[in-house]
Amino acid sequence: MKRLVLICVLCALILPVASAQSVSIGAKIGGGPAFLSGSDFKDFLATVNGYNEVRFGFTAGAFLNFETAEWCSVQAELMYSLAGGAFSYYDPDFFDDSDWKITASALELPVLLMLKPRAGKGEIRIFAGPDLIIILGDIEYEVRTLGLVFSIDIEPDNIFVFGLKGGIGYAHPLGKGELVVDFCYTRSITEIFEDDNTAVNVPMLTVGYQIGF
Repeated sequence: MKRLVLICVLCALILPVASAQSVSIGAKIGGGPAFLSGSDFKDFLATVNGYNEVRFGFTAGAFLNFETAEWCSVQAELMYSLAGGAFSYYDPDFFDDSDWKITASALELPVLLMLKPRAGKGEIRIFAGPDLIIILGDIEYEVRTLGLVFSIDIEPDNIFVFGLKGGIGYAHPLGKGELVVDFCYTRSITEIFEDDNTAVNVPMLTVGYQIGF
């Protein structure tokens, strides 16, 4: 399954490169709330009578945009991301709340099909596509209880995770290029830990700049 998805991602990138009418290069940075979901995670929260919470996620990186038509392009990105989730519950063993914050660093390589209808001097960007996520190092679990803070590092079972990414944005001419503002949503699809379907969800607002050549 993972090989099939990877082949599809590579084909989605190679085909537009061969037929591109123009190419733009750019960089962007952004952030937003990250949270966990999935039936296994919900069952865990129900067991400990816990609450799902959010933590701040961050992303930064570069992209190439291959325009195949005036209204359509394919964008390949290389992004560094910091995301995860958080939850809390009352621990009867310590008679205190236990607050957990989960942090994972990753490289993301999404390939996005982008529709670009004109709007004023700029263009609206509607995009979606697969996202290859490579987890960097261990996943950190920071725990706060009884006024103390300690952390636990756990190695993921799968460092290659596939997800989906989609969103909407706007590109406006600025100088020799374009100012780009996007709102995107990323969700992991395959398992990070075996037999655990907990997914990472990251809605983000990003700001960037691109130049054509």
